[in-house]
Amino acid sequence: MSVDPGDFSRASIAELVQESLFPLWQAERRKMQRLDRWHRNNLLPGLNGDLPELKKSTPEYKRLQEICKTPWARLVVNSTVDVLHLQGIVDGSGETATDLWRVWEANGMDGRQSALWEGATALGRAYVTALPGRDPLTGESIPRLKVSPATQTLTFYEDPANDDWPLYAMIGRSAKKQDGSDFWRMKVFDDEWVYTVDYADGKATYITREQHGAGVVPVVQFAPNIDLEGRATGEVEPYIDMISRMNQTTLDRHIVERFGAWVVRWATGLQTPVKEDGTEDVEAKQALKLKLSIEDILVSSGKDTRFGTLEGTPMEPYIRAEEWQARNLAVISQASPAQFVGQVENLSADAIAMLNAPHRGKVARHKTNFGEQAERLFRLIGVYQNIEVDFSSQVLWRDSESRSLAQLADALGKLVDSLQIPPDQFWSTVAQALGRPQQDVEKWRSAAENPDELSRLLMTLSEGLE
Repeated sequence: MSVDPGDFSRASIAELVQESLFPLWQAERRKMQRLDRWHRNNLLPGLNGDLPELKKSTPEYKRLQEICKTPWARLVVNSTVDVLHLQGIVDGSGETATDLWRVWEANGMDGRQSALWEGATALGRAYVTALPGRDPLTGESIPRLKVSPATQTLTFYEDPANDDWPLYAMIGRSAKKQDGSDFWRMKVFDDEWVYTVDYADGKATYITREQHGAGVVPVVQFAPNIDLEGRATGEVEPYIDMISRMNQTTLDRHIVERFGAWVVRWATGLQTPVKEDGTEDVEAKQALKLKLSIEDILVSSGKDTRFGTLEGTPMEPYIRAEEWQARNLAVISQASPAQFVGQVENLSADAIAMLNAPHRGKVARHKTNFGEQAERLFRLIGVYQNIEVDFSSQVLWRDSESRSLAQLADALGKLVDSLQIPPDQFWSTVAQALGRPQQDVEKWRSAAENPDELSRLLMTLSEGLE
């Protein structure tokens, strides 16, 4: 089903959504929902489900199947996104782009960015739309930024590997009518209009359209891993088979723990209880079985009685198998081994640094790709704000390296003294290390230029150390 954005119009958009766009959107949504289930560890049982199959379907076995799932996929994702935090943007001259960053903060993106990085890393992509808007409290004209997951978004690129902007996009969110019935509210974007179409019971209904004025489809894709074929792969899909094997091993261990790890006591030659008439007392025999518990001692008056035990299935092989599977997942996913197995004791600092090098490289790749895409979003914001955003502008990430402030100060001091680099060139680095916003850099610069404000500079620095 091919769709030509040139066919978008108020008269045709409802039919296009009903016949072409909604089926494409549904197919993409089903694919992304499967990955989302693995990411959230909300796996489905059943013959064609996500969990290991059972030979027995008793309630006890089903419960073991339910608790065997472990959120490995979320750990893979969080090991990367937990160290991602966008802290500001500077122009080509190194000055903080205050007006652009203000739009980011006004839309609450300081808090929402964690969900954005997590969704994009897990499913391979997430989206931010930027449209003209007004602050509901002040009435100030300010662009509205909205984050959309891949489960709700359909985009089409002519060249996915190289195009910055899609030819069209559609975002669908569930909604309710006044009578309580459900429907889908679809937003369709082209390079001029935003169409609103409601879809319910197999029928699409045109609602309205608004002109956005961006000149491009105002949807920015955030994807950390796009290859030359335009495929955006996340951090869940490549490891589903590995995690399935790990869940199978965990289920096997649970079954052995529950049914096979116990020592079984046996006895032969026991005298069978008899009634007065000499016949076997079945009820007394059954009652004796029920009375036997783990702390009881078996005794018999019969001279031919023999006692013994059957050893339980050893658990060590299952535990070792789980440990090795966790290590394999850590290596293949380029995660920190300490997060998966926690065994980094008795290692030197250099050895630990070597273990974490693949993970640092992966984080650096995410920062590079997300950074370019964030700069694209800021250029779109600049269109709405009538600000020309320099292509040499750079976003700034919070420094997530594990180092002490004394180490940082010593390193920067040596660079200033030995290479004669002006100290103010490192102020952004200091702000990132302290977790301070980039607005503080401007305060420090102003304070340094004005001797009367030196005390304020020292006070600001001391606040960052607390």
